[in-house]
Order: sequence, then structure tokens, then C-alpha cells
Amino acid sequence: MLALIYYDKHVNPGEKMGLLVKHLEKASISCVVLVDKRSLGEAVNRCDIIISLDNPAEIGLVMERHFPKLPVPVYGYGDIMEREPAELETYLKSWTELHAPLQTRSFMEHIMEMYRIHLAKNHDYSPANITGPGMIGIATRMWDKIVRIMNLTGFSITAEHLGFEKPRRAVNEPYMDAFKDVAVYGVIAQIFQEGKWGK
Repeated sequence: MLALIYYDKHVNPGEKMGLLVKHLEKASISCVVLVDKRSLGEAVNRCDIIISLDNPAEIGLVMERHFPKLPVPVYGYGDIMEREPAELETYLKSWTELHAPLQTRSFMEHIMEMYRIHLAKNHDYSPANITGPGMIGIATRMWDKIVRIMNLTGFSITAEHLGFEKPRRAVNEPYMDAFKDVAVYGVIAQIFQEGKWGK
């Protein structure tokens, strides 16, 4: 788990910062410090919780207003310091983080690896490799990879082209959720293959 400790650059954190960092270390929680609210968007994507030294309510409002899709919980200094390290771990961490630490660490490593691969590979392409064919091109590339995986897993696959109709409207879950699910299962498969799933 990674905690983002935030305090306003006009505020002197004094000894509170040192005490908080030591307290988090005892609960096996890593932390980074941010003093500029303008960088919050970049930092929030890479942390699990935010701890505000001076004004957690203000940061909570900023999160709700600017990052509604990132449900990163915000805590105040007192919320953290009033708990013993052993209690703090169960208070802040999810069931999966507590019971499958190898799995959760590996999940984040794969996500960051995918992000770095995206940055490296995207350098050689123009945006037109995606904007040109659009969603049809993306679906085709995904189909290529899924058929390859199924073939290598042992499935016998045949396909018959039945034509193409206009896109349909999703009835149950949003259309984009399927892409998120495929991405998550891609990471799960790697963790499972490494023997770290559930550990």
C-alpha cells in the first residue's frame, strides 16, 4: 500500500511529518509526500490513500470535484495517529491486500509495466494507428490476441465470418466495462502463471 501525505506548502509540518512516517512504516505502509495541490492529479493515480496533515476535508472536496472516478480515501493526521500500527493495517488495507500481499504487489507491478510499455511503444506510432481504424481496429487487435491465447491454451478454434452490423447498445453493463474486464483478466493471467495468485 502506498500512502500520499499531503500538506499545504504554506504550512510547516514540523515534527508531525516524522511521527506520521514512522507510524506508517510500523504498519508496513510506504509513503510519498506532496506539497503542491496542482500535482495532486498525477500523484493520486499512483497511491492507495491520501493523508492530509492539515485539512482533510478540503482535499476530500478536491477529490470529489476533480477526480470523481478515483475513489481514493482521504484521512486526517488524527485518524492515523490514534490507531496502533497493527490496527492501522487492518483499518486501511483491503481484505486482498491483507491476505494476498504477493498477489496485490504483483498486480501493481504488472499495471506499471504495462504503462511503461505503452509509453515506449507509443513513441514509434502516430495517434492515427488507433484513431484511423477506431473501435473496430481495437476489437480486431484484441481478437487476434485472444484467439492466439486460446489456441496456445489448447482450444480448437474455427471462425466463420457472418458479416458486420452496426454497433449495438449495451443493455446490462456499460460497453467500456468489457474492455476494463479484459485488461484486468490479462493482469490476473500473468499473476496466476507466476504462481502468486491468492498468495
